[in-house]
Amino acid sequence: MTQHSSNKIPPIPPEMEYEKEIRELYRERNAKQFSTPTGKLHKPRGWHFELLIAVILAAIVSTLASVSLISFLQPIVSVTKYEKSPTSVSYTPEISEELKHSLAPAVVSIFVSHPTSVAPIDKLYLTREALGQGLVLSSDGWIVTTQAVVSDAKRSYQIASADGAMHPVQMIVIDPAVPVTYLKIEASNLSATAFAEFNSLAIGQPVVIGAFSTQSVNPAIYLRRLTHLSARIINSRADVVASSDVIPDRYLFDQPLPAGTLGAPVANLRGEIIGLVGEYGGEARVIIPLDSLNSIIDMLFAKNEVHRASLGLSYLQSEWTELFLPADDKLGQGATITSSAKRVALSAKGAAALAGFKEGDRIISIGSDRLGVRSLSSLLQQYRPGDRLEFLVERQGKEIKLLVTLGNAASKGISLVSPKK
Repeated sequence: MTQHSSNKIPPIPPEMEYEKEIRELYRERNAKQFSTPTGKLHKPRGWHFELLIAVILAAIVSTLASVSLISFLQPIVSVTKYEKSPTSVSYTPEISEELKHSLAPAVVSIFVSHPTSVAPIDKLYLTREALGQGLVLSSDGWIVTTQAVVSDAKRSYQIASADGAMHPVQMIVIDPAVPVTYLKIEASNLSATAFAEFNSLAIGQPVVIGAFSTQSVNPAIYLRRLTHLSARIINSRADVVASSDVIPDRYLFDQPLPAGTLGAPVANLRGEIIGLVGEYGGEARVIIPLDSLNSIIDMLFAKNEVHRASLGLSYLQSEWTELFLPADDKLGQGATITSSAKRVALSAKGAAALAGFKEGDRIISIGSDRLGVRSLSSLLQQYRPGDRLEFLVERQGKEIKLLVTLGNAASKGISLVSPKK
């Protein structure tokens, strides 16, 4: 007789075995987590209750700690103002006494000469009367300042040096490429200082500015940071087009300087001169770089003249247009020869015209120097009049090379006072 299947013990379905294994794993994990031996777990309501108590205690401790921390920080947070941009360097370097002492003798103050008078009080020169500041270039009396301070060669000027002496200006030379003026006084013991290289400059770099006062034994020293190394002074569309024979480069400060600092020397923290304080948007907020002096300074000292390399063209550099030209009209890398309401594209007898340049040509490099952040004008002033250079130019989509013999832009000194014999 066949036995009924109901008398046999049915096998455990696979899914039930799987669930059993899961339950065993959870038992072991809970036992380890709450330090309870396997097989001796508390009833569910017991461990839930302990867990609830632990969570409540943790919340109370966390709340008390947060309240204490907020109470501690509140006086600081409430009075702090974050005015600097996120890109500003967070630390403020100290200006060493050594730096102050090295910069101070190189700073002078410039005045219009007072009328000749026998009254002692008329011989005083007050700080507020100063036209601006200047930098000593040589121990024998060459001074450089900006043309915003001195541009009229018909006036008579006085220089106040760091030793408190007043010196009449004997000669003026106005630079044809950089907006600076050179002044010569009779002296033999002035202190000059070294110049910084452009490649050593960086955005965010701290710089110091020294301004001389006739009413103090020490100059005023200001600390600023560089925020731009290719700023342009543009008041109209025509100003975007530059002359190859005038250097448009400016470096920008993070904050303007007080009135009276125009022409003051700007140095890095090693005391090396970067340039002079210039005007930007009605404020003393830019540096006129002086690294182009290397090519003219020997001629200035020897013959009281400035000779600058001349190319004779007007151009628009691609880096100056990236922010405001439509994407389809972006210029290629380099400087495109063009005209404006103020300038012709090529001077009729200029070096560029004689070498075969044409309007619309795009200059890519001068010698081994490719155009980039620095302007075409600035790169050009590394050379001297008469130098023969190879220019890489793109014309109608093709690259060509043009050989150029640089012309001469000269400025001779104007004598104001006859030297003493």
